[in-house]
Amino acid sequence: MWLGSGELDKELIEMIKLYGFTSRILFPGYCETPFVLTRRAAIVFISSRSDSFSQATAEAMCQAKTVICYESGGPPEVL
Repeated sequence: MWLGSGELDKELIEMIKLYGFTSRILFPGYCETPFVLTRRAAIVFISSRSDSFSQATAEAMCQAKTVICYESGGPPEVL
């Protein structure tokens, strides 16, 4: 599941369609309360490279989820 909406999301969705993964990845768009959705995830990928403090990272950690993120911005500091 990919949460969020933006220009890069449109490109990503097109690539996923091209490679035939549309049945494996859901794109619900922007979500006001991602905590509700991530609680069922096995792994949480934080795709932001520039958040100063990633609340999504902290919420995933509170749920004891495995978090994958880039080594830049706030997510590595939160982890």
